[in-house]
Amino acid sequence: MSTHLKRVVAFGVGGDEGREALQRVLARRGAMPTLRTAANASGGDGARAWTLDIDASDAAAGDPSLARELSSELGGFVVSAEASRHLGYCGYAVFFAGRPLEVFRRDADGHRLADPEPNPSAISGPEDVYPALAELYSRLTGFPMSDEPRASRDRLADVGPPQVNPAAHASPRTSERLSFALFPLVGTRDFEGRPGALDTEPPSGWRWRSSQTLAGIPYVVLIREGDLDPALFGDLVQRLDVPTAAVALDADGGGFRWWTKQPGQPASEGYGRGALSFIDHLTAATSALGEEPGLIRV
Repeated sequence: MSTHLKRVVAFGVGGDEGREALQRVLARRGAMPTLRTAANASGGDGARAWTLDIDASDAAAGDPSLARELSSELGGFVVSAEASRHLGYCGYAVFFAGRPLEVFRRDADGHRLADPEPNPSAISGPEDVYPALAELYSRLTGFPMSDEPRASRDRLADVGPPQVNPAAHASPRTSERLSFALFPLVGTRDFEGRPGALDTEPPSGWRWRSSQTLAGIPYVVLIREGDLDPALFGDLVQRLDVPTAAVALDADGGGFRWWTKQPGQPASEGYGRGALSFIDHLTAATSALGEEPGLIRV
């Protein structure tokens, strides 16, 4: 770890998409960026993570709200980390689709600051922040985190917010419980026109989108603002014959409900807390894709 680390990492995101999302966030804030540098870090083939390194002298940039807004904008995992050996200060926050999985801040005197803390972190001081970030990076991408991204750095002054109407780029809502279910190895045709499944309109407020991994393996994510629907998921698992992982996460954190099922086996469900537990409960579906959970976006 350097003397002072300030970093924001967005997962499953390439450099261009990350910069465009940052531009939209900054446009809504109505100010030019105070960040100093940006770097695109692939960690391997394709877009697996996009990294912002922030000037250590900019105190305001350590606010984890930037990571939360980017996570809401991108619909996926974003982590914010700060550690100063000299000042003894550290902060660490993990968000998914704008919802906090972990938020931890400690001042130079060892006092926790007044941030919400959905999960008591194992981080006790600045020396723990970089290892925690590196572990999360590896768990989400399948690659080790490099301290020096291979792509060249860009000054954010050169990629600052465009002249846009902020209302036209409203961030996704994060004021409600978010529920989603991941169905690997299926595409649009598998979800359309299936009697008793989704037919042509998702039931009870659900919406869905199809996507694919970097290797071209298809998957579908079923999403809504509200609670899980195990009966619907169980029916789809039986009809589609694929493993499924589902999660419900509150806007203010404080834990999440999970539900998983393998074809021909009873469903499992329960409650979890923290980023690593959240990742573990997605692997029931992402492992079938041959991918790590960092690619999942809602």
